[in-house]
Amino acid sequence: FSGQEIQTTMREEIKSACEYRPFEKCDYSARIANEICCKKLEYVIEKMDAMQLNMEQSSNGV
Repeated sequence: FSGQEIQTTMREEIKSACEYRPFEKCDYSARIANEICCKKLEYVIEKMDAMQLNMEQSSNGV
């Protein structure tokens, strides 16, 4: 897998995980834990975006 493929796959997984709301009719703490987990994954994607940009700039000699 290339970095771009991994990034795309992770972005799709995060998007689907954040859209899926299994805890709507469940207890509050479980729903909050799910939302916190999504925030952590979004943070990872943000860092991967920065890494991808750095790799592209390095390969372009910028």
